[in-house]
Amino acid sequence: MLSLIKKMIDKTTQKQGSGDNSTNLQGKEIVINQGISYSDAKEIALDVFKGNFLQLKEEAAIIAQNRAEEITEDFLNHLNDRNPEAIKEFEQPAMQDALFTAQKEYLKFRG
Repeated sequence: MLSLIKKMIDKTTQKQGSGDNSTNLQGKEIVINQGISYSDAKEIALDVFKGNFLQLKEEAAIIAQNRAEEITEDFLNHLNDRNPEAIKEFEQPAMQDALFTAQKEYLKFRG
């Protein structure tokens, strides 16, 4: 009688039966993970984005700097060859803005 009471109190006692060619799983708690969770996927995706974004940002800054130097040197050399006095026009905000606009467009679309 004592063993029957002990079995009723002890809820960890488990019995299992099976047939031929069967797979049995037995445990107090079984957790089956198939793939990653939504939150894991989100975390991975954001980590990948942040890693690549920071890398691309640095690479893009280097490319932009090189292209800005290239177009500025080419433009100023060409201007100086054709009309050295025209360099004075860079005192005007409109001329500075025109060069800045040309630099921005060259940075984006240079092939």
